[in-house]
Parts: sequence; C-alpha cells; structure tokens
Amino acid sequence: MDTGVVRQFVKVTDGRVGAVIANDVCGGVLRGHCDVWFGEFGPNDDPFVEQLLVTDNWETVACPLGELG
Repeated sequence: MDTGVVRQFVKVTDGRVGAVIANDVCGGVLRGHCDVWFGEFGPNDDPFVEQLLVTDNWETVACPLGELG
C-alpha cells in the first residue's frame, strides 16, 4: 500500500477520510509522518492540517465520496 502519497485520499484508523497534502521526506525517503487535511479550516480560512504517523492500517480511498454514476 502506498500511504503517504501526496494528493492521495486515505481512511485513517479512526474512520475519517482525508487528503495527504504533504509528507516528511529527507533525501527522498519518507520519514514517517504526513500532513493530512480532513476538510477543516482555521480562523483565517487556512486549512487545518494534522501531522500523522503513516501506518499500514490506513486504507487508500480511490473515490472518497463513494461510487459515482
């Protein structure tokens, strides 16, 4: 599973679905943390991002809103 890929939607262990918007990389190696956005905005309309440890329990979500059509 390719967790930690930027612009990938993932379902995390608590059931929330979010978009990976950045990852912690050094020398081309993923260091274990990703910035994930779950759709919340802060007081200045800035996206509220959580830095989470990448885990194999994350599920990649191809279509986060369900099947379309």
